Amino acid sequence: MYVIFAILPFDPAALTCGQKCNDIVVEANRIRLGYDKPLLVQYWLFLSGIFFGRSYGVGQAAFVCPAPSLGYSFNENACVSDLLKTTLPITVTLAVGALIMWMVVGVTLGVIAAKFRGRTPDTASSVFVLLGTSLPTFVTGLVLLIWVSIKWKLVPLTLTGYVSFLDNPFGAFKYFLLPWITLAIAYAA
Repeated sequence: MYVIFAILPFDPAALTCGQKCNDIVVEANRIRLGYDKPLLVQYWLFLSGIFFGRSYGVGQAAFVCPAPSLGYSFNENACVSDLLKTTLPITVTLAVGALIMWMVVGVTLGVIAAKFRGRTPDTASSVFVLLGTSLPTFVTGLVLLIWVSIKWKLVPLTLTGYVSFLDNPFGAFKYFLLPWITLAIAYAA
């Protein structure tokens, strides 16, 4: 990661404060993030931050990311490890649910194709798999959203945010159903 930042033709500190940022703020961010130090020192600070935590900046303006410190996000104004703690359960739920649905759909289509080899169900499952793998997931997701949620109203169009399985299993199932189906269709081949 540090090699990438070193060879790219832009200053990472300048990216932390937008286009209307002045040189004083960019330099302060460069010092606070440690980009003013040599590349090996930056790498060492990152590695030691993973095990011991890391302080960014000096004095009253300093902020500390406890171990394991994976850096600081200026977009979210928070430590990256804290952001991962809040988003990882959502990602794992999405991935595991899609994996289960993918296995069920993929195995079912494979059994149907094998049982009815050369006949209409085999052809239909082959066409479904071909369409599912060739369409981008955002197109599949949008089509499912339009038809399943808006036209047929089978799954509510939820805009309320993440619902944990521990808090409300049925609500979480409704929330994740379309993303699971979208990912399962894309990888069911």
